[in-house]
Amino acid sequence: MAQTISTVDAVAKDYELTEPFRFATVTLETLNYALVRIRTSAGTVGYGEASAYWDPTGETQEAVTGAVKLLAPYLLGKDALELAALLDLCEAVAPGALSARCAIDMALHDIAGQHFGVPVHVLLGGRSYPLRASMVLGLGKTEQLPTLLSSAQRSGYKLFKVKLGPDIQENLATVETVCSQLNKGSAWFGDANQAWGSAKSALRHLRSLQKYEPLWVEQPVSAGDWDSLETVTRLSPISIIADESMCTCDDARRMVVARAVDGFNIKLNKCGGLRAGQCIMAVARAFHLRTTLGSMIEGELGALANYHFGVSHRVDVTDLAAHWMIKNRVDVGLAVEAGNVVLRSEQAGLGYPDPGVFEASFR
Repeated sequence: MAQTISTVDAVAKDYELTEPFRFATVTLETLNYALVRIRTSAGTVGYGEASAYWDPTGETQEAVTGAVKLLAPYLLGKDALELAALLDLCEAVAPGALSARCAIDMALHDIAGQHFGVPVHVLLGGRSYPLRASMVLGLGKTEQLPTLLSSAQRSGYKLFKVKLGPDIQENLATVETVCSQLNKGSAWFGDANQAWGSAKSALRHLRSLQKYEPLWVEQPVSAGDWDSLETVTRLSPISIIADESMCTCDDARRMVVARAVDGFNIKLNKCGGLRAGQCIMAVARAFHLRTTLGSMIEGELGALANYHFGVSHRVDVTDLAAHWMIKNRVDVGLAVEAGNVVLRSEQAGLGYPDPGVFEASFR
């Protein structure tokens, strides 16, 4: 049965957070995202989500919907199952539209999974690995940390991502509180989100944290300062993971050549989707680097796509639990059990239980 693309649409989708979430570069209160819908001549409908906030891809909600409108004529009339060729075409036409391309990538994978009657993770290589979840601890929550950590550890979390800011003393107070509350077998890692600027400043911060034994620290310097990133990685007593500095697969290749990092934080919406994520994973595996599956606080579609990617690739940890920060999310069967993200039902494609919920967004 042919899966000829008949329509491509994008619509704004806003999410509210349960409370403001603060990290070094921004405080988020609402998420102004976008959904993509691709219909085929066979009646198959695929959906995707663009988690579009300005940092790190530079896209806005309006930019995503505009990019999808630009790309739609190039997709209409094409076979949706020719996924690689279509994604190459989208990259050639709109190379900087990473979140928009990610949403199209998700929708095409959704269609392919439905066509072949299998979940998306089967298309990606199978559900082969547990998807370990970390609890993300935002800035400005020092007084709440004992309660948050106690509750999270009772729920099975063993890994904690601690957001770090520009003030060393504030960071040390936060980390000391976290470490004093961790159960045996639990661990933490840090995320500076570019807060430390220069290599000299970053190394001062990292050395102050060394005694608290973080597993690694993400993005200690400004995103575009690759020379400082390489210097910090070479001199740091703690492993360094690239986040905002590493968006595309080309970035990943350049970083391994420069020996600039010890690992990558892969975010599907900042690299262009599932296929681009697979490329980055291949680079990381070839050079024995750590990989984490990061979060841009995805809604239900983005969270499902991340789940399928994560269980079919051996990532060290995922920040997917950030999905539960969204107040008006749809329950799609994702949960955290014994410290792992699980999907409670198996359906073809991305596998959301009620497509009508998303269809209503396009009316």
